[in-house]
Amino acid sequence: MEIRYLNENDDKMLISRIYEKSWKYAYKGIIPQDYLDGIKEGRWVNNLDIPGWSNMVMIENGEYIGTSTFSKSRYDKYPDSSEIISIYLLPEFIGKGYGEKLINAVLNELRKQNYKDVFLWVLEDNISARNFYERIGFKETDDYLNNMIGGKELKEVRYVYMLPDNKLSIRELGKEEYDKAFSLVLDVFNETEAKNYSKEGIEEFYKTVHDDSFISSLSIYGAFIDEALIGVIATRNNGTHIALFFVDCGHHKQGTGRRLFEYILNKTDSEKITVNSSVYARSFYHKLGFVDTDSEKDVHGIRFIPMEYIKK
Repeated sequence: MEIRYLNENDDKMLISRIYEKSWKYAYKGIIPQDYLDGIKEGRWVNNLDIPGWSNMVMIENGEYIGTSTFSKSRYDKYPDSSEIISIYLLPEFIGKGYGEKLINAVLNELRKQNYKDVFLWVLEDNISARNFYERIGFKETDDYLNNMIGGKELKEVRYVYMLPDNKLSIRELGKEEYDKAFSLVLDVFNETEAKNYSKEGIEEFYKTVHDDSFISSLSIYGAFIDEALIGVIATRNNGTHIALFFVDCGHHKQGTGRRLFEYILNKTDSEKITVNSSVYARSFYHKLGFVDTDSEKDVHGIRFIPMEYIKK
């Protein structure tokens, strides 16, 4: 699978076909059917040449399966923001993890351009798309547009995503940095998760993170802004199991955790990554694309849920 910028050798008719098929699939029951049936071949070709708009394509086994267009905000009301104008997949690839990979590629490009935030518009009645964007980390706002499509008035809601600081860097930690890493882990644990643990569970967690045999089994990576450590992820078994994953509370919901996880994804050749998620972190792992593989367990007063992530 390849995600890259559109180039002069790409067949724009095939890329327009992604829009055409996706509209007819995703907007069925939302946009009037006669309007969808009347969409002509090549309808979106000219949109791929608009100055100032960037276009990316997703290719699987030589086939164009997804595309996205983004730019600086088109609206005077949001002059310093970036905007995802469109993101579409062929219907047979929807719901299989491709959309997340495509939008993450776009977000990475906008981050490189030093934007602080990105927004998009989504039809209010398109519940599946809204759920997708919310799972990625987009937040609904009170802003909306009213559009007339096919003789029907439709409301579009604006969603915003805050892009992480471009100064953030990630690297493997040296052993001399482990004390700093575990200090962050325990500080975040005490502030967020400890209240959900029994006394025995807290003691067990402390015992684990101070155990030399446990520590020696880990590969530990840190996220930094300038020289300040703001996040830690530790893996075992050649990167196939996440043993610890903590981000400084002041940097929650800023994309740091997602970037740490993407770093791990790129380092392992394994198709599957597992984690024993705490109850507290469960929704975060779901947003990353993990699924529960077993019911909640209680071991030494620690409640956790076995989960796994399968690479698409």
